[in-house]
Amino acid sequence: MTMTEDLTPVRDALLRRAYADADRILAEAEAAAARRIEQADRTAADILDRARESGRLDAAAAVSERHRQARDRARDAVLAAQRGAYDELVARVVAAIEAELATDAWRNALRRRIAEELGPDAVVAELPRGGVTGSAPGRRIAIGPDQLAERGLSGGRVRELWTS
Repeated sequence: MTMTEDLTPVRDALLRRAYADADRILAEAEAAAARRIEQADRTAADILDRARESGRLDAAAAVSERHRQARDRARDAVLAAQRGAYDELVARVVAAIEAELATDAWRNALRRRIAEELGPDAVVAELPRGGVTGSAPGRRIAIGPDQLAERGLSGGRVRELWTS
């Protein structure tokens, strides 16, 4: 027997062991790869779920913000319309009062009212757009279209127009 022949069983055993080790290492590597792929799939699914949820939350927040903006614009439009209606009402009331104050009866009534408030020493004068003003030491009163309109519109039923 030759030395090569004598080593054949050892060589065969080493090869079998090497193939067995290689098969085992390959099986372990395949199992580890499968576990990593499975973990990666779970991680990807978790990331996708979080992204979807984040997208839903972002969309909900965006929708909520758009609704808030729409409500603000609608409220601004209502307030602008109310302001316009109120300004028109004031203008009409002032015009009506100016027409009334153009009469002697009203001017005389306002003069008497100022004299009652300020006393007999009051200095009374007419205002350019109707009405009168009076002054006494330390006091001054003006009764004109703007003051009368403001006083007449400052409460009661006019306020109900904006709350109903």
